[in-house]
Amino acid sequence: MEIIGAKKLEDFMGKFNQSRTVMANWRLLVERATWASFHDVKETCPSADNVRNFVVFDIRGNKYRVVAEVDYTKGRLRIRHVLTHDEYISWSASIR
Repeated sequence: MEIIGAKKLEDFMGKFNQSRTVMANWRLLVERATWASFHDVKETCPSADNVRNFVVFDIRGNKYRVVAEVDYTKGRLRIRHVLTHDEYISWSASIR
């Protein structure tokens, strides 16, 4: 998958240095993926969820979340938000 908005990931890793390894591993996993559907995402990332029109990736036991839009036909993942658990709780409440 092509990742669009990777700067958000880089900015997050700069702010939360302890996230660097797990986020870099997640990025590598996504870049190597060839997802045709959400079912494929779940096979690779079992804790991923559909939330409205987003795919939410739970990283490091829900400590971090990447909120993305996935265009399966174009092979693109657009990062919308990279959040801590508490930030995700606030974000998810705001979209209801």
